[in-house]
Amino acid sequence: MIGKYIKKTAARLKDETGMALIIVLVLLLLGSIALVPVLAHINDALKTGTRYEEKSKELYTADSGIEDGLWRIKYDYMGAAYDKYDYYNTFPYETELVNGLTANVTIRNVWFPSNVAAPSPDDAKDIIESEKLLVVGTSGGIIGAPYTVRIDFTPDSGDNLTVKSLGVWLPQGFEYITDNCSLMFEGPFEEYYPDYINVNDAPGGSTVVWGYNPPYPNFTSFPEVDPEATPITLDFTFGYTPPAETPTAMPAAIAWITTEMTQGEFGFTNPNDVPLSWDVDTRFFEIVSNTGDVTVQAFSSKCELRQMGDAMSGDYVAIGGSLLSDDDGDMWGIRETWHTPSSYNLNTIPENADAIAAYLYWAGWRNEASKTTLIQDSCDNIDTFWSYSSPTGWEANSGQFKGHYYGDGNDSRLLTLKNDMDLSSYAPGSIIITFDYGSEVNAVVFADDCDNFNSWDNGGDWSITSNSFKAHSTQPDTSSTRWLTLKTGLVDLSGFSGGEAFISWDRWEEVNLDNGDSLWYAFSGDNGSSWSGYTRVFRNDFSGVVHDNIGIPSAYLTNGFKVRLLFYGFDYWQNNLYIDNIEISGTGSLSEEDGLDIAVSGDDGTSWSNNVEVFRGDQGSFMREFVYVVPDEYTTADFKLRFEVIECGDLGEKARIDNIKIINCPVDTEIVFKIDGEQVYFDGSNPESGSEPLVAGRSYVMLNTMWGSPEGFSYACTRDVTALVKKYPEDPGEEHHPGNAVYTVDGVSANPGNNFSFAGWSLIIVYASPDTAGHYIYIRDDNFAFHPGDDEFLSLDFDDDGQPGGDITNFIVPEPIRDEYGVITETVAAKITCFVAEGDSFGTSSITITGQASGLTKELWNLSSPFPDVWNGESYPGTYEEGVDIDTFELLWTDNILTPDDNILHVDMYSYNDAWNLVYFIISVRSETTTGGTSHYVIYG
Repeated sequence: MIGKYIKKTAARLKDETGMALIIVLVLLLLGSIALVPVLAHINDALKTGTRYEEKSKELYTADSGIEDGLWRIKYDYMGAAYDKYDYYNTFPYETELVNGLTANVTIRNVWFPSNVAAPSPDDAKDIIESEKLLVVGTSGGIIGAPYTVRIDFTPDSGDNLTVKSLGVWLPQGFEYITDNCSLMFEGPFEEYYPDYINVNDAPGGSTVVWGYNPPYPNFTSFPEVDPEATPITLDFTFGYTPPAETPTAMPAAIAWITTEMTQGEFGFTNPNDVPLSWDVDTRFFEIVSNTGDVTVQAFSSKCELRQMGDAMSGDYVAIGGSLLSDDDGDMWGIRETWHTPSSYNLNTIPENADAIAAYLYWAGWRNEASKTTLIQDSCDNIDTFWSYSSPTGWEANSGQFKGHYYGDGNDSRLLTLKNDMDLSSYAPGSIIITFDYGSEVNAVVFADDCDNFNSWDNGGDWSITSNSFKAHSTQPDTSSTRWLTLKTGLVDLSGFSGGEAFISWDRWEEVNLDNGDSLWYAFSGDNGSSWSGYTRVFRNDFSGVVHDNIGIPSAYLTNGFKVRLLFYGFDYWQNNLYIDNIEISGTGSLSEEDGLDIAVSGDDGTSWSNNVEVFRGDQGSFMREFVYVVPDEYTTADFKLRFEVIECGDLGEKARIDNIKIINCPVDTEIVFKIDGEQVYFDGSNPESGSEPLVAGRSYVMLNTMWGSPEGFSYACTRDVTALVKKYPEDPGEEHHPGNAVYTVDGVSANPGNNFSFAGWSLIIVYASPDTAGHYIYIRDDNFAFHPGDDEFLSLDFDDDGQPGGDITNFIVPEPIRDEYGVITETVAAKITCFVAEGDSFGTSSITITGQASGLTKELWNLSSPFPDVWNGESYPGTYEEGVDIDTFELLWTDNILTPDDNILHVDMYSYNDAWNLVYFIISVRSETTTGGTSHYVIYG
């Protein structure tokens, strides 16, 4: 329009001079009018672009904070302030610069049990780490199979656990199939049938609660729960549907239980109540990231194996060496040559790892002459070393101390070391108490010196002469006047039931007897209501004093026992029979409640340790040896020992002890330890370098025997050297300190030249890196044990429960790691390492593993230690001097030995003619550590 107007005006003014200026001025005027809004628009566009760029940077930075939070959650880089048991507070941090900006991130643990408030951090920690009530869940390895929840309850004495509710959180997209729960399969009349079921939405998914109204059902009333098992296990299952877009997915759910626990028959509140417990294998997090005006909120889950008890997260190496070896190749494998110092060059830990824990062990054998006996008592005189109450149940009898309870109060059960002993100068774990123990039931229940008839019913033809019973009669042989009958209610032989009882007396004659003179007896077990037939003791003449000892048949070992004597003949003048010293005695067996305990004190008897059981039940006629290592806290300047007879209150029941010794077995608790050639030690708790020795933190002693003969002792020491391995070798510029170095041990004391001789060491280093996520390590070093290697193929009872083999506990087997198609990608189910000292190629030895749920077994071996002689003095992997076994074995999922949720592994360590010591046992498992991406991703601002 403006263009047309300009053209018309120009045509009219054509050939008119002076008019150009006017046109220019008009154009300038019109342009200026249009320019102002255009410039304003351009300015707004520039401002908007700048603002958009700033918002984009803020959004990208805030989003990077979410990604950083996910990474930290997966690899446990949460900061020192983070507490996995705190469901109330957030844990903040600031990211590094991204696009010139930083994100302020907070991470919060999300509490899912929808019908109960989150506990305090301290209470949550106590509940989970007590492992009294353990909840785990699994979707198993079969797509579409029901989800299984397992709850293990380890009760204290008197605990009565009832169930208030069971619950589960399901991730987004998974839905509970209504009424598809094993708790409901048997119908509404079962005690465990839920009173109500609540399904509700929750962050990241939904929750299902199966609840009960008071009175709550007992934990043991649920289906297939064995109240006698340890732990008591409850399993229940429920069905679910997966997300439509991922029909093969299996949920990482979170299960929980709420309970009420009472104690005793009146249902009083239990002070050890565990009101709830939940599955900590899966955790859920809220991540909030803020940059400028932009805030991003997201939720994510993490699924990993729980860290039970003293488990450590990370991977490990176990190295070591032998300081004694058999270099002359004799047929007995006797180690006579020292190799000191012993070094190992470790270089296999990944460079991006950091050492997080390290434990050093050393062990050796000392000969019999190394022992020092501090006290030895042959038990002839009870007053030499011991004190007791008055009255007491203890006596010295036939070269033994014997204890019985006569009902005179608990103090009468005790036999206590009279004077305290100063053990403070001896190494912890080096004091051993040994003694022989046994039992007896041997009692005289009736004794009569025959100077009156107070205990007898005299038929009339018995008399007393010179404090003896005299038999003479002119009455017919069948006359009751010839009877001498024990009165009713005097003798109770029921205490000898299952044992033996006897009646005895001395007899002699006056004037030669003829063929008709004889003595007979009969027994009754019902106070004389019925009698056995008569049995003849003798007939015709005899000479001198004869002692008769007659067994009483078991049918008459009752509380209604009676005996009757009958004599025939003895009717001529001065033709008499004399009876004296009548005695009824018996032997029996102890019940399962009878036995013997010991206890020790470190403060002169002011306080005592818990009782240690020596034996329960009958021990037969043999004496056995008991060996007890005094715990570290009692090796003080005021040590005392006491014996306590348990029960043993019935007729003739006694506990026996003999050959009591308190022995010092000197342990080498100080050695030389070097890292990359630099000697290191602890100054107090501070890691230092210098010429000081490294001192053991704990030490153990085990007496050695071979074919029943004492053969000195073996010892083992350990020290937590984490601070030393983390510090040395010092490298100020290093980004990571993995622990690779040359480790050297020297100065381990031992005696060479014997079948038992050995000296060796081992170092365990636990390290962590992003690659070790999901690895968990369980070290068991509290069962130092000796296998005598006798001429029987026996399994070492290393957990000291009286049964062959031993159980490794307090761990849990995870699900296998699978790919998206369910195929197992991590083929190793568990890695096992043992440190065994003094194994050699002489004899045979093996290790067998038995799965908890599968019940299947497998022999373990490796290239250096093949079956059937696994403990052969060679280590795998590694190149050490011969003399110790530091062997690592693998269990594969295809072995079918381990099953997810197993928490007990039975181990049999056999040996035949090969003695050795078990120092430690490691089991390592790996679970998949997964984070579930993000859900509920919301942007604000």
